[in-house]
Amino acid sequence: MNISEQIRSYAGVLLEVGVELHKGQPLCIDAPVAAEEFVTVLAEEAWKRGCEDVEVLWNSSVLERKELCYTVPKSSPGALAAAEYMAEKGAAYIRLDSPEFFEDQVPLERLRQRAQANAAVRSIFRKKGNGAGRTLACVPGQGWADRVFGDFPAEKRLEKLWEAVLYCSYCDQPDPVAVWREYLEATAQRKALLDERHYQAFHYVGPGTDLTFRAADGDFWKGSCVRTGERISVPNIPTQEVFISPHKLSANGRIAVTKPLNFGGELIEGISLVFDGGRVVKWSAERGQSLLDNMIGTDEGSCYLGEAALVNEFSPIARTGRLFYTTLYDENASCHIALGSTIGPPFDPQEKEKRGFNTSSIHVDMMVGSEKLTIRGQLPNGKWEEMLADGRLVV
Repeated sequence: MNISEQIRSYAGVLLEVGVELHKGQPLCIDAPVAAEEFVTVLAEEAWKRGCEDVEVLWNSSVLERKELCYTVPKSSPGALAAAEYMAEKGAAYIRLDSPEFFEDQVPLERLRQRAQANAAVRSIFRKKGNGAGRTLACVPGQGWADRVFGDFPAEKRLEKLWEAVLYCSYCDQPDPVAVWREYLEATAQRKALLDERHYQAFHYVGPGTDLTFRAADGDFWKGSCVRTGERISVPNIPTQEVFISPHKLSANGRIAVTKPLNFGGELIEGISLVFDGGRVVKWSAERGQSLLDNMIGTDEGSCYLGEAALVNEFSPIARTGRLFYTTLYDENASCHIALGSTIGPPFDPQEKEKRGFNTSSIHVDMMVGSEKLTIRGQLPNGKWEEMLADGRLVV
């Protein structure tokens, strides 16, 4: 296949794997204006599959950034009304992102307000979607391409980024949907195996890292896909993770973040965190210290762990040898943790608190993996066994 055919296959993967679009089901696409060409392809592929109603919610990160300089950001009433209408019709929801990077700094509180405003649409589909299918994916843009492939001539960077995105999403294969089905089946088997091991605790060891914690009570391994009724959807394209929720009060020790974090269009690098009784008690960054300070101080839950994910350091994304400067890709190239809210079983708030699931207004993934990281799990009999060694999953 040439690259145009692969891009069309990418649209097919988002529809058939990402949201598992059913014939006659409406579709809502949340996309940056710069992605108009790909959105057109995506909508056409949806119509080919029997979708009769496609609604596009356009956004602009450049415009939003300007807004932060002059006023308090808020949700668009028109976008919210359209999202309510489509969610009530049972529409599948695809959110497309094209990372942007900004040199100017704005108050973190404005970034939080912008993030909350943007999350309002997603919240509608999460609460009212009734298992209709939701997924997040990225669309290459020039700004992102310049950052990831800055060592290539300017006229080649966008093409190189498209090639990387298609490769990481299996769209360079003759039948990418079949490859995805095989991957999801293998991942389901891995999650079942991890659940059967009933690990009592976890120990991370590597350069700058010596951290222990246990899982929240009653949690199980998640990741890759979500089953709701007869539908199996994939929340993130691409994805390579399986994850569990740490008990809020259990983390002790130190962990080093191994990749830069793109937070609101600005980078934080060289992060180190120290935990005591589950809480981050010391933290530092070689770059972006004030951003890290404010992020950890967002609310009561923002200084506790909400996720611990296992990723093979030799995943397709890792094999590109590129830092993508966006969590969706970089977290799937490396084991990671998240500060903030957990993604766990649907317990009520009191039950979540009782079982040790964390609650926060943020969920920020930080990459901690490398070929020098070792992760061990403690079995019910007290013995420890390796789960990841030299960057490779062994369980």
